[in-house]
Amino acid sequence: MAIQKPYADYDWYKTNYFGSAIPEEAFPSFAMKASYLVDGLTAGNLQPLDAAPDCVKDAVCAAAEKLYQFEQSPAKEIKSENNDGYSVTYADASEEKARDDAKTEIRVYLSTSGLLFRGCRKRC
Repeated sequence: MAIQKPYADYDWYKTNYFGSAIPEEAFPSFAMKASYLVDGLTAGNLQPLDAAPDCVKDAVCAAAEKLYQFEQSPAKEIKSENNDGYSVTYADASEEKARDDAKTEIRVYLSTSGLLFRGCRKRC
C-alpha cells in the first residue's frame, strides 16, 4: 500500500522535534521522501498500526533534515589539494550518500522500537 501522506507534519517538526532547518513550504516534500525511506526500512511493519508512533515521526523529521541539507548545500569536501600551482579537487556528493545518511538517522530513532525487525512475528 502506498503512503498517502508523510508520517510527520510540519507542526510535529516544529513543536515536538524542535526542528528549524527546513522551511514550512519545503517540509512536505522532504517528509514524504523520508517517509518512503522509513517504509522501506520497516518492511511494512507500520501497515497494521492506526497511527505512526512518535519515534517514527521523529525519524521522518531527522531524515528529512538530512535530505534537505544535502539538496541545499552540495558537499564541498576536498578530495585532493595541490599548492604547486594551486589546484583543489572536490569530492562528488551523491544522492545515494544523502539517502544513506538519512537511513542512518532513521535507524537511530527506530533501533529500539521493534519496527526494523524483518523476521517472522508469528509462530513459523
